[in-house]
Amino acid sequence: MKLKHLFPALLVTLAALVQAQDPDQVYKDLRSSTSFVHPSFNGKVDLGQVRDAANQVKPYEFRLLAIPQLGNKWVKNGTEQRGAFAKYVMDSKLGLGDKGIIVVLTKKGMSAYNKKLSASELTSLSHSAVQVYKSDGNINT
Repeated sequence: MKLKHLFPALLVTLAALVQAQDPDQVYKDLRSSTSFVHPSFNGKVDLGQVRDAANQVKPYEFRLLAIPQLGNKWVKNGTEQRGAFAKYVMDSKLGLGDKGIIVVLTKKGMSAYNKKLSASELTSLSHSAVQVYKSDGNINT
């Protein structure tokens, strides 16, 4: 009888593990792909526009990381530190250095990072990108 009661709990645990994204695998995929879009953004991110954006910023390598939220490590006083997270991903996880531009999109906003672009250029890039996604009401800035 105990086994009968454990089975539903085991199924719930397995389902949670299947749904969880392995961050290392996400970064590995992002090294060879233009974007990683979490399933919660399905239908909200136009991958055609992502490819167009990647072509427009050449010779830079463009990457989009669309995730629901940042982990607790990247939230300070209730505010996501997307810029710092983008820098971390670019430098530590993707290794693109100054050859890449990364845009991090969460449900709370969007930030871009590149070592060579000025803060005002990155802000302009972020604001332009936000306007594309803000129209459907799924992103807060």
